[in-house]
Amino acid sequence: MSAAVGQRSSPGAPWIGRVWYTFSGWRPSEALTVSTVSAHHTLSELLLYLGKKACRGDADFRSAMGFKFSTADVLDIVRLNDSLVTSGAPSLVGFDSARKKLPAAESQEGPLRAQGRRWALHILETPYAWCLSTAYIFATIISGKPLFSSLRNHYWDKSVNAQGQDALTYIALILDSLLYSFLPLFFSFLLRIVQWRPLFARLGKRTIVIGDVPYINQLIESYVSKLFAESYSIASVDVHGANAVDHLVHRFTHRVVRGLLIAVGRPDGRLFALTKAESWVLMALQQCKSIVHLLSPPEILTVGHNPYINPSVIDTHLELERRRPKFFCEVLSNVTDTEPLTRNAVIRTMAEQKARIELVDGSEAREPLCAQHANGLMMT
Repeated sequence: MSAAVGQRSSPGAPWIGRVWYTFSGWRPSEALTVSTVSAHHTLSELLLYLGKKACRGDADFRSAMGFKFSTADVLDIVRLNDSLVTSGAPSLVGFDSARKKLPAAESQEGPLRAQGRRWALHILETPYAWCLSTAYIFATIISGKPLFSSLRNHYWDKSVNAQGQDALTYIALILDSLLYSFLPLFFSFLLRIVQWRPLFARLGKRTIVIGDVPYINQLIESYVSKLFAESYSIASVDVHGANAVDHLVHRFTHRVVRGLLIAVGRPDGRLFALTKAESWVLMALQQCKSIVHLLSPPEILTVGHNPYINPSVIDTHLELERRRPKFFCEVLSNVTDTEPLTRNAVIRTMAEQKARIELVDGSEAREPLCAQHANGLMMT
């Protein structure tokens, strides 16, 4: 960008303070994914810096600007940001800021890569089946020993008359012809049995649907599409993105087919403000999972901090380790249920029970502050 506007970004260049550097490097062929995330983080750091400066500024200035955060509020936001950047991100990629590999016990990279390799087996199924079919054709044609014809010759009963021998020969040739015709199908089923994958999923190119907020699903959709931009058609995927809370059901449930891969980011429903959002996500996934053909529903992967999993809906859940401090609402409620609807019902019951407590002076019963706080968070 600095080159486009004629501004040098090298150290010591004039007006260097007007150019922001995200430290993402020069990426001429990237589909604006890593650079977008780094720009987002740069602007977040700028916002936090301005917030700390405003807290130390003049009270009249803060009042005129409508700045209502205290220093403690800004420091809480800084701490949440640091818990992601300094602790959460290295755990996800498996390397620290010094580019040293983290121990397996401190890293979540392993489960993420393992799931990626499992889905890679879906995508590579067609070229694997093609290679196995080619090897079988070469072996049987060069040796002159197709499978069923060889079995017929090996187990041929010489006592059978000539007419019976001719019939067995034709049957063996017909079976060999059918096997040659459907070799890719045969080896695809064989691979699925050996690799413990769904048996009746559709053959051919797979489709991946990314379900998350628009900012994330659009970036991942661009990133995955770029990764497969130069792949062969037999080893590629179609990628789509949707908001799991909003239009995932309306845009993709009518397009759910056998073998569809759905990856969804789940909000942390243990927080009052996100309980309903996670419930909506799980409801959308349940609607997708209910579309079954030949005993093959879509394969659903979720990623999130909440350990709750419904095995009838979610095939795999990658639980991210919580590295942030607990919020006040979590400590105040002391609710241990992780299922969103159950948690919401428990919290509402607690709020209603506390609302019935009357004041000692005999005045009209009113809802305590803690219940008001819980209801307010649930409404948001």
